[in-house]
Amino acid sequence: MTEIDTFVRFESDGECFEVPIAQPGTCGFGRSLENTVVLTDTLASRDHAVITRAEDGACLLSDLGSTNGTRVNGRPVTAPTALSSGDVIEIGRQAIVFIQGSAPRGV
Repeated sequence: MTEIDTFVRFESDGECFEVPIAQPGTCGFGRSLENTVVLTDTLASRDHAVITRAEDGACLLSDLGSTNGTRVNGRPVTAPTALSSGDVIEIGRQAIVFIQGSAPRGV
């Protein structure tokens, strides 16, 4: 069994969730049921943001042209942004913590 070392953690309705991010793979955020992480916050767009994880494990967060924007550690995401373990992604009123147990290869 492969250990999951990269995931996002967030709370919703008083419950804590951890969603793994495959390597390579994507993790989408938004109100649409098509997303990996479905948000109920009305400030989130249907397809709000996405984390893309490369073969080497590096993760980039991109805003998908959302109405209210995406922030990482309080800074607006205006271009694909590299993530580090412990970064806090803000989408609407939702705070999502990015966790990565080991650094991407080549970093």
